[in-house]
Amino acid sequence: MIKIGPNELRSAKTFIKDFMCSDSQKFMNYDELLSIFENCSKSIRPEHDKPNDLRSLSYIDDMKSGKWNKDIILERTTYMGQRLITDGIHRGIAYLACIDAGVDEKVLPDLYIKEK
Repeated sequence: MIKIGPNELRSAKTFIKDFMCSDSQKFMNYDELLSIFENCSKSIRPEHDKPNDLRSLSYIDDMKSGKWNKDIILERTTYMGQRLITDGIHRGIAYLACIDAGVDEKVLPDLYIKEK
């Protein structure tokens, strides 16, 4: 596993193309996903959140309050011919939301990429 920081996470490309209220056709990185999450999460009602993207809100609360007590492990695999993060999308979004809200990196969980 490779330990990473928030800047590496921001630029890490994921297998997500369309997310929440976006209908992008390109693979997005975490910075793009966070921006979409921040813009769309307030307008989506939980009963209309079939993919459960709003789960990042509870992850954010847990990380901010110190209830999140384990490392964040993101899995990167080959997907459609590219090396992309395929697991840990919502945890990564929550982590970056905490950083952007001013939560000290020292109190947040460690971030790792696991290659598969």
